Amino acid sequence: MAAVVAHVDRFNVYEGETVHFSVEVSGSDRGEPQFSVLQKDFEILSRSKSSSYTFTNGSGQSKTLYDLMIRPRHAGAVTIPAVKVGSAATAPIMLQVRKVEARQSPAAHPQGDIWINMTIEPAHLTVQQQGVITIRIYQAISLNQAQLSEPDVADAIVERLGDDRSYQTRENGRSWQVIERRYALFPQKRGQLKIAPVQLDGRALVSSPSVFSTVMPVRVRSNALTVDVQGIADGWSGDTWLPAKQLRIEEDWPQGELKVGEPITRTLTLYADGLSSSQLPAFSHEVPEHLKVYPDKPVLKDEKRMDGVHGMRQEKVAILPTQPGTYILPAVVVRWWNTTTHKAEEATLPARTFTVVGAVAAAAPQSIQHKAAVVVQQQPQQHLAPALLANNMVAAWWQWLAIVCALGWLFTLAYLFYWQRGKRYVSHESKSAELNLKQALKAVQAACDAGDPKECEKALLKWVALQYPEMKIHSLHALAQASDRSMRDVLIALEEALYAPTPSSWRADALLKLIKEGKLRLPLVNSVGAESKNSLPELYPHRA
Repeated sequence: MAAVVAHVDRFNVYEGETVHFSVEVSGSDRGEPQFSVLQKDFEILSRSKSSSYTFTNGSGQSKTLYDLMIRPRHAGAVTIPAVKVGSAATAPIMLQVRKVEARQSPAAHPQGDIWINMTIEPAHLTVQQQGVITIRIYQAISLNQAQLSEPDVADAIVERLGDDRSYQTRENGRSWQVIERRYALFPQKRGQLKIAPVQLDGRALVSSPSVFSTVMPVRVRSNALTVDVQGIADGWSGDTWLPAKQLRIEEDWPQGELKVGEPITRTLTLYADGLSSSQLPAFSHEVPEHLKVYPDKPVLKDEKRMDGVHGMRQEKVAILPTQPGTYILPAVVVRWWNTTTHKAEEATLPARTFTVVGAVAAAAPQSIQHKAAVVVQQQPQQHLAPALLANNMVAAWWQWLAIVCALGWLFTLAYLFYWQRGKRYVSHESKSAELNLKQALKAVQAACDAGDPKECEKALLKWVALQYPEMKIHSLHALAQASDRSMRDVLIALEEALYAPTPSSWRADALLKLIKEGKLRLPLVNSVGAESKNSLPELYPHRA
């Protein structure tokens, strides 16, 4: 007969701690334990098996020991169910798992053998302002095969900064090995921003009375964080919200004489401390008359240091003068919000004055012109009989007429074929565009009915892109500038509901009225230059 016995090293544990669970099988039964029944309420972290055989007074006895490291999946009264081994089974074992409340704020000093502390600077942020999350792992024991989860934050963009730093410190009378990791956080919505605890899973080397150390699975959680996020500052009046620690503009201008017809390459670079390159606005390349502008594709680059993200936007433009003279390029001004002084500032590049000289056009020498005239006059003329000359002219005339007629028929057939084919294609495209336009208008009305300003913004911009593709409008601010008075007031109310410093209840009655009366349209007179001012992608809010 087989004897099957189960043991645990303790009956009271805290949430996240592990339990040694062993099953001892004695006798002739060679069945394998059915540990799959544990998966519902426990994680099986490791398992091992050892066997022994003893021979006493002429009789032998075999024994097999199964040793598992398990972790309860939840708090409360948790039962280790009966485990079948062949025809036998173990007895159920009851465990009490106590819940561990998450720390809601950083602690002053580390505790235990492994400790995780999470902080953020600054403690108060505005929308799209950078905050730096610092996670410090304190180790008083050796740790390997560890994995740390990423910060889980809703309504925010989180980016890792640089590589981990490692150093030693002494606190609470103990020496600690510290691993430090940092993240940049950009909140996208005002209100309270909750940052869930990060979790470390690994294996620790724990000293034991025996010669060898024991490897124990560990799970440690950090504290949680709550950050107050304010809306756009009341003192802000710019078009593009740029909260940064520092912002500057640099220019690269060629040296030497500038000539008509020769391109001038101007390079403008915008650097921002605390903003990513995707947040930086485009430059406005306005030039005087008789100058042509050919902008190149902008270069965006982010440098992620331990103190935060440093964004760069570089634009190169070729300026081609068509007439000589003195020209003045207007000053470049970028308005931004200083997050250190909490004041609006301007990064300015002064106006640039430059002179273009005319290129000397080289005329052909008179001797060459005279020689060409002489050669034409000295060409020998052919003296043909009048009748032969007339016959040749008539034959050549009919030949050319036949060729021209044949080519005309070929061009006519080709035109009819491609015209009919293009007509079918345009008809199909028109029907598809009309269907998409109706769907976009329905999406605007649905967002109004639901009272959802964010979805209404998305649907409006999609409708404008389909209805007026030549205007290239990507923001509510630009759309308001291109609208008449009645529609502009509606858009300003919608934008204030999205990005005003204080929450406001949005009413869609006026916008619904425009839709039902068929007045949701833009005056075509504003279609030129509707995007002359810098507009932001959807990620960055505007204020009217």
